[in-house]
Amino acid sequence: MSTDAELPTAEAVETVEAGKTRLRGLRSLAPAIAAGLCIPCAVLLIVFLLRLHTRSAIDDARADAARSARTAATELLAYDYRRINDDVAQAKKLVTKPFSGEYAETASTLQTEAVRLKAIVQADVKTVAVEDATRNRVVVLLFVDQSSVKQLPGQPKPVTRIDEQRVRFTMIKAHGHWLVSEVAALI
Repeated sequence: MSTDAELPTAEAVETVEAGKTRLRGLRSLAPAIAAGLCIPCAVLLIVFLLRLHTRSAIDDARADAARSARTAATELLAYDYRRINDDVAQAKKLVTKPFSGEYAETASTLQTEAVRLKAIVQADVKTVAVEDATRNRVVVLLFVDQSSVKQLPGQPKPVTRIDEQRVRFTMIKAHGHWLVSEVAALI
């Protein structure tokens, strides 16, 4: 036997039906909401990957430029009067503008003075540190010991000395190679 209390009322049935309709409406919005949330996630992933790639490229530039600066320092800061023309020619291959103009001027004086003093200078790079880096430009600090032997006028024996140099090279990537574009002696 059933009583009226057990039967659902028309109002209760309408409420249940309205709830089902809202639920169906939300279910139909679920794909749109999911897509809407995926788009910002995809954008963030792309931004992250681009930054990761850029960081990797800069890390590679730092390492490659530091290695090239070390090599360039041993060539630019060393010479032997017996083969000064070859030393200067080799060093000119390692520089680019604007430093190439400065080096050409310095080299002409160096060629004359090195022969006159019978100068032999060796450069020993002790340490290299990168100060600043982008993909195509890296500023490198070099700690270099320069050993020199010179026959000074009026001296019976050649003079030997070691100078500790602190030099900043600005390296530029040109035609696939890292070249010195600026040199600054640090005091």
